[in-house]
Amino acid sequence: MSLAFIGVLSSAVLFLNRDVKLSWRAKTFVHWLLNGAAGVAAAVGFGSIYYNKEQRDKPHFVSWHGLIGAYACALLLSQLTFGGIMKFPQYARAVVSYKTLRRCHAFSGALVYTLGSAAFALGLFSTWFQTQANVPIVLAVGGAQAVVALCVARQVYRGFGKPKTFQKKQ
Repeated sequence: MSLAFIGVLSSAVLFLNRDVKLSWRAKTFVHWLLNGAAGVAAAVGFGSIYYNKEQRDKPHFVSWHGLIGAYACALLLSQLTFGGIMKFPQYARAVVSYKTLRRCHAFSGALVYTLGSAAFALGLFSTWFQTQANVPIVLAVGGAQAVVALCVARQVYRGFGKPKTFQKKQ
């Protein structure tokens, strides 16, 4: 699941950056592919974790890490559905405008990414990870993830958060 949220999902969001020199159509196609790959990786990760806990007779979703990770996975799958609707907006036009759909997709995607990042950060402080890594590694990985999360949040805000200012024509 870490690969899905931290690796692939962040790449999918950051690929839409204004600085990427591709057409909007190409950017959205790669964004769509990467998000699909993130969904598959998250589902495989979730299934592996669930199966592993079943094999060892351990309880499910008892920590904040597990609960937030489960919510992030569920919301990611719903966000992928929402993204599919974005790919074919003609079917949603009767219910909601494309502009509203796009803004909701961006902000709900930012929420999904934030939840995935929170689950990842909480996983850094799990007993298993603490026995595998020492403090400098935990701080380095957590700091790197914080920087990427800030870049993703900045990009969403830059694209959708600021209200446009209109200047009078003279």
